[in-house]
Order: sequence, then structure tokens, then C-alpha cells
Amino acid sequence: MISVNEALQILHENIPAPMTELISIESAHGRRLSDDINAPESSPRYTNSAMDGFAVRWKDCSKASSEHPISLKVIGESQAGIPFENLITSNSAIRISTGAMLPEGADTIVRVEDTRENGENVEILSAKTLRQDIRHEGEEFKEGNRLFSKGIVLGARELALLAAVGETTRDRTEHSQCQATDTD
Repeated sequence: MISVNEALQILHENIPAPMTELISIESAHGRRLSDDINAPESSPRYTNSAMDGFAVRWKDCSKASSEHPISLKVIGESQAGIPFENLITSNSAIRISTGAMLPEGADTIVRVEDTRENGENVEILSAKTLRQDIRHEGEEFKEGNRLFSKGIVLGARELALLAAVGETTRDRTEHSQCQATDTD
């Protein structure tokens, strides 16, 4: 009879290294990652709005209330994929959608429910805090940050993040099996 350590040494010397193969992320659940994965780009990729509303300059509307609304001229719109490309100036606002790029000069998002539209103007009823509802570039992770380390087992959370960063296949996943048999 051999010792446990001798048996482990024999196993390590005779079991081939796990194979890697190119597979889709749909087939990768339960597979072990054989290499680190780093973020290909920052997330979010640019500073954007976390809510639908109006992008404004905080100093223009910080004292707004429902009793004393502040009226700003709406000078444009920023939508996801279609940014407003001019500067927000004093006493102006930009209509902005969730995920849309924050225009230059804006430092706060006022939610739709805290406004009242009035022709070409918007009345700000409440601007709660400076930098409200803004997601900053790289807030979740920055380009090059380690997302997953070698050896983790890919589950639903990991696969969702891989899909979100554009990974549709993994060419370095391991699938190893070991079976022990008791001969007593």
C-alpha cells in the first residue's frame, strides 16, 4: 500500500492538464476559467445620466423649490447614442435620457418628476444634490481592471458580465473531471 502523498504525486504526474477549447458563453456555465479576464474598456464608457430628466448647472437651480421654481430654457436634448454636442450655458437645460452622455457644462441631473415643462422652458421644482443621478466614466470598473481571475467557475453572474463587456466566446475554459473509486 502507498501513502496518500505518494498517490497524489502519481496522479499529478499521470493526469493530463485540462484541455482548453473555444466555446460560446452560452455553453460556458460551470466551466473553470484558465486565464485572467481584464476589462476591455471602462464601464460606463463615458459620464452619463442615471435617470430621465434635465441636465443642468447646479448653481443655476440649487435653490429651486415647488414654491419658488426656477425656470431654465431648454436648448437641446441628449439621448443614448445621440449626444448633445454643445456647452450648457447659464440658465439653460438639456432634456436627457437614461444612459445619455452628460453634456459639457452640466453637473447635475434633475429628474422629470422634479420638473414642470412650460413651453420652451422647464421649471425646476427641486434639485436635490450636486452631481445627482450622474454615472461617471469608469465608475463600475476601468479599462484593464481584473474582472475575473484564473480558476473561477463561471456562473450566471460571471457570464452576464462577460456578455456585457462583449465577450461572446471563451477560448481558455477548462472542463476537468476526476473520479475516485473505493476498492475496499
